Amino acid sequence: MHWSILEIKIMQERLFWELAKATDETKRWEIKEDLESLKTMLSQLKRKKDRFFPVAPIANYQRIEENKKFVKLYTPLLINPLYFIEKFDYLSKYPLKNTKVNFLTQKKLLQAFFESINLDDFYSKMLENNRIEVARKKYFITDAIGLTIPILSSELPFIFTVFDKTIKTSTIIAHELGHAYQSVNCTNLEQEQICLDSVTTEVFAKFLEYLMIDFLKKTDFHDQAYLLEKSKLNSFIATYEQFNYGNYYSSGKRLIANSLMFYFINAYRHNPTFDLIKEYNHAFLKGEDIKYIKCIPTSILVSSISDTYESFLANCPRKK
Repeated sequence: MHWSILEIKIMQERLFWELAKATDETKRWEIKEDLESLKTMLSQLKRKKDRFFPVAPIANYQRIEENKKFVKLYTPLLINPLYFIEKFDYLSKYPLKNTKVNFLTQKKLLQAFFESINLDDFYSKMLENNRIEVARKKYFITDAIGLTIPILSSELPFIFTVFDKTIKTSTIIAHELGHAYQSVNCTNLEQEQICLDSVTTEVFAKFLEYLMIDFLKKTDFHDQAYLLEKSKLNSFIATYEQFNYGNYYSSGKRLIANSLMFYFINAYRHNPTFDLIKEYNHAFLKGEDIKYIKCIPTSILVSSISDTYESFLANCPRKK
């Protein structure tokens, strides 16, 4: 899976012509940002070590302040410190080992996975348009393992990730495809601001990533799938520690997003016809994420968190 340098250059040429003709200021801003993204992508493909700054619209500061207040007050309602200290100790008793998996095998697994959740048309469209780059090494200078680069004037974004020779690559692609789907459904400036400032920006991507892990549990790679799930559960505990040390907004948003993801995962496990895509479009893309969260009793979110941990402890095949 690779981007096409030729197609990126053709896209650049088209945008230069559109910029010359555009008179609307918002449209000109979108085109300029797209040209900057494409320029950076080409420089990265040539292995130049320029730092990459993802395109971001002007922040909605009023919304951010409202979110900060909500996150600081709401997050402690989800957390039971003694429960997580106990679970962290239990998770350490599952000594899972990772193994190398070639990428051709992962491509077949990804195709089967997206077919199983009816997203194969979107995935195929991304592949056919050369929008997924799986590199041998990380050459974007960011902290992210995967990256989705929205092109506001194009129907499809670009996805970047690194092949680390393990099954994790397939779950990162599933995660980034969630962001790509989100990007396709956020086509104007207002919607982009809603999603970037949203408490729930990561929920859909995390949901697809976790679904991919569940899918892998039914294959020959079940041990690696449980290893990935263990990492996710440990990360949730670590994020709680960050929140406890005062990193309220960033870690609080992640805790709420993960709690929602656990809620949706458990809903899907009990009812595979559960349609998160429809749910996501209905609530999150309209900027009603906080209103939506408040409609879910905190007791249900808390039980979803504990159910996810208990399910892992009950089903992981390598207990001592």
